[in-house]
Amino acid sequence: MKKNKIKLAAFDMDGTLLDGKSRITKNTERALRCLIENGIRVAFVTGRVYVSPLAYARIHNLKVSIAATNGSFVCNEQRDTLYEATLDKSTVKKVLNLLKDKDYYFHLYPIDGLITSEQNSENPLSKIEGRMPRGDEDEMRRVILPFDDLYNVKDKIYKIIIIFKEPEDRLEFRKLLDFDGVFNSSSWFNNTEVTSPEGTKKHGIEALMNHYGFDWNEVAAFGDNENDLPMLNSAGKAFLMGNADEHIKKMTDAKVIGNNYEEGVYRALVEEFKLEC
Repeated sequence: MKKNKIKLAAFDMDGTLLDGKSRITKNTERALRCLIENGIRVAFVTGRVYVSPLAYARIHNLKVSIAATNGSFVCNEQRDTLYEATLDKSTVKKVLNLLKDKDYYFHLYPIDGLITSEQNSENPLSKIEGRMPRGDEDEMRRVILPFDDLYNVKDKIYKIIIIFKEPEDRLEFRKLLDFDGVFNSSSWFNNTEVTSPEGTKKHGIEALMNHYGFDWNEVAAFGDNENDLPMLNSAGKAFLMGNADEHIKKMTDAKVIGNNYEEGVYRALVEEFKLEC
């Protein structure tokens, strides 16, 4: 393996590390294991709720850190909690007030699943399928409540995701989120993700950097969408997937690599790190 000053490799999951069927391929798993065996720490830095990347790490027997829900919950390789940036109750209430009379799909993310309203219960987006590795769906909690009961949820809420049918609705709704206590970004063309201003992927990686004693010049980051930009625009080496939208490519100087459905991460790791595993 080529000597490299990189000490931490951080990977977004959907559209980046995972292929078109939400899998870590055998080649990609081998490359990640090779990084770890050569002393480079690996982190899954994802918009997914914590139990999802945790399941992928267990299934593939990979010793990785996790920065879940866009970096608002972070743990090390031993599963010690390093960092949390939850949405406070007043902020959750403000977002719910904006959603109350809207016909938008949304759900709240606690640490272990999703919470949504009865009006969304039949929407396929409220299902667990696709959010966990196949066969591990039972590990994710799904809670359906009357809308007004969402105001009284006791769980810590790390993220709220809203899905829109029309692009114009998404743009207009994002304008309404311009108040203190929230940061909003997107992981796909039709969604908006609401977190704490301290709940970004950049903050998540900084928690790992502080824990392990790294700096940004020693970080390689891989991503494909808007919510990845905070880490891509800070990392010493940044890689953007070829499947990223063109407007995202204009927002970063990250090196464009292959597509996720053609093992773009694996191929970039082999080229960049000269893996021989």
